[in-house]
Amino acid sequence: MKRLCVSILAFAALVLAAPFASAQDTVNIFQNVTPIAIDANAMTVEVQNRPPAEYPHVGYRAPVPLEQALNMWAKSRFAMTGAGENTLRVTVRQADIVEKLLPVKKGIAGWFRKDQSAEYALNVDIAVVLIDANGGQQGTASATTTNSTTVPEGTTDAEKQAVWAEMMKKAFDSLDRELLPRVQQTIARGAG
Repeated sequence: MKRLCVSILAFAALVLAAPFASAQDTVNIFQNVTPIAIDANAMTVEVQNRPPAEYPHVGYRAPVPLEQALNMWAKSRFAMTGAGENTLRVTVRQADIVEKLLPVKKGIAGWFRKDQSAEYALNVDIAVVLIDANGGQQGTASATTTNSTTVPEGTTDAEKQAVWAEMMKKAFDSLDRELLPRVQQTIARGAG
């Protein structure tokens, strides 16, 4: 019986620890990807509409800040061939995670329930443009992705960071599905 209790506790500890993401977990989603070859000699990543690093904006508090993760994503997805005078410009038109506090039951009734206390909404809007030496656009692709989730009362900062990291992973998976095929068709080496 004692062994069974220890086994159950050990299993519970593993299950509870599994969903919590770290900065390394976020970095790992950018590895083992074959980048798209782009006939360009440089890539720039520009951020428009940078959200403030204050509440209710929380993307800067993620294990890897959202803006930094977007830079890592772009660098892992596109490989410059060095051919020609083109520049690949990745414009992050919007990238933010916003917290919205939700009403929770107060008083005696609140003691016996655990309400969802916050909702997080992530929005990423990206445009990828191949610019020639004269400033002309040789190809464009863009995509927007959104997702949201809620967390219960008593969620720790570490648990919130894990939620934000998972939201970011979903956003990057969506960008990979939506944006990369468009880049492949309109911008990539040999496209057109």
